[in-house]
Amino acid sequence: MTSWRDSTPENIQAMFDGLCGLAVDTAVDMLTKRKEFYPFGFEAHGEEAVMIGADPGLGERPPSQGILDLLYEGTRGRRDEVDAVAYVCDVRLEFGSDAVRVDLEHRAGYSLEIVTPNRLKRFGRGVETGQMAVSSGDRRIWL
Repeated sequence: MTSWRDSTPENIQAMFDGLCGLAVDTAVDMLTKRKEFYPFGFEAHGEEAVMIGADPGLGERPPSQGILDLLYEGTRGRRDEVDAVAYVCDVRLEFGSDAVRVDLEHRAGYSLEIVTPNRLKRFGRGVETGQMAVSSGDRRIWL
């Protein structure tokens, strides 16, 4: 079976690995503390990753897609300064499990979607994560 790593340069693999690890760790931390989170992202500027967020101004419980759309729009406006991006959201899988979805995109045209199932442990003792599933992703910034 062919892996995304077979056709992706090592420097982009390393950037995606770093962004994905940071994204999933941050999401799990938020789930542990608050039991939920709104979409957020990380932009990679060389070796540095900067967390990004957006407020669509739609009240206390804005739709996740509205937040994601603002994140995409913001990064598109800075795409000449950004090397890669990771967008993170809380999703429900078709078989009922909760998951963290990380959409990765690199300026060189590479994109991945990584889904990590999770569940809250009993008595608020953290979050348990399952096996990551990796698939090709959609390009939203560098079209």
